[in-house]
Amino acid sequence: MVREVEDRETLAQLHLDGPLSSLIASNHFADTLSVRLGKARLVAEQVLQDPEADIETLRRSLGDLVTASRMVQTELVELQLQITEGPSRRYASLTDREKAVAIELADEASNAEIAARLVVSTETVKSHIASIRRKYEMSDRSAIGQEIRQHLNHSRRRSDSEH
Repeated sequence: MVREVEDRETLAQLHLDGPLSSLIASNHFADTLSVRLGKARLVAEQVLQDPEADIETLRRSLGDLVTASRMVQTELVELQLQITEGPSRRYASLTDREKAVAIELADEASNAEIAARLVVSTETVKSHIASIRRKYEMSDRSAIGQEIRQHLNHSRRRSDSEH
């Protein structure tokens, strides 16, 4: 159960949603990186097991290892940037009214509750939610709400530490 929650959080942070989202999760990323590292290890093992490997073979193999390591490192950095900067970037893309609706989504309010609190029609709320879903590239309102909660809590903690 904890793993499923972590997977859903990762998907929300990476703004992946849709029919395949349940198949793609944080363990998928770990599996992909594990396969890449396994291939790099095989290159090294093959060279180490070849007692007659010449210097050119060793250099080529070391080059392959450097390339593979660079790819894994780059993918990890890109993933970390998406995880840490994605929520801020998505929230910043919202209009002021969408932010007000988003905050209500984070509080798990229904469309009727949001409409009453913001003194707008439920159709207006639905329109704002549709726009938020497009900007977040997610269809699951609870995942959007969760990401917004995390973003707002993170922003508040950062703001509190600056004062």
